[in-house]
Amino acid sequence: QRDHEWAGNAPLAKWFCASFGAWTLATLVAALLRGHVDWPLLDSPARFAVAIPVFLYVRRAGHLGVRSVGYCAAAGLVLTLAHQVLASHAHDWSAERMSNYFADPLAFGYICLSLAFMSLASALSDTTQPKWALVFKLLAAAAGLYMSVQTASRSGWLALPLVLLCMAFFKYRALNLKSAAIATGLTLGLLG
Repeated sequence: QRDHEWAGNAPLAKWFCASFGAWTLATLVAALLRGHVDWPLLDSPARFAVAIPVFLYVRRAGHLGVRSVGYCAAAGLVLTLAHQVLASHAHDWSAERMSNYFADPLAFGYICLSLAFMSLASALSDTTQPKWALVFKLLAAAAGLYMSVQTASRSGWLALPLVLLCMAFFKYRALNLKSAAIATGLTLGLLG
């Protein structure tokens, strides 16, 4: 029932797509108005634009799309951990912080954390998956959390209370002042 309601909500999907693409477009227009396009500045907003086809696929495919994203997130984490273990340049940015050639420790940390939560959410929400898939996704989530911690960056972890608050809202469809206060306290604690 929920999948059907979500897939049928075309105005909401249009707003998501517009908001995903707006940041990239605004950054590009600002650069063109300045007369100089600094391509590295488009890296971060372009990730949202690239997410549009993924979002549309998941929306159209429903439960199967969500399941495939869960497997992809888990596989990405396992392959990234294997790369970190096997590659000689796993600490390109500094000897103490985990990263890779493509991402600095901040980006590497929040990407690993995001994929870990996607893998964990997929593992906990899919009740029809085989046991091996559940174990694979949970191990992948643990690998993602480990790699995120090894970056020694808090950028992704600052969003954790908000993510937990949103998960609670979507699970229980209700929030109270106590939940919001706990999330705020956790965020302020992570800042300190």
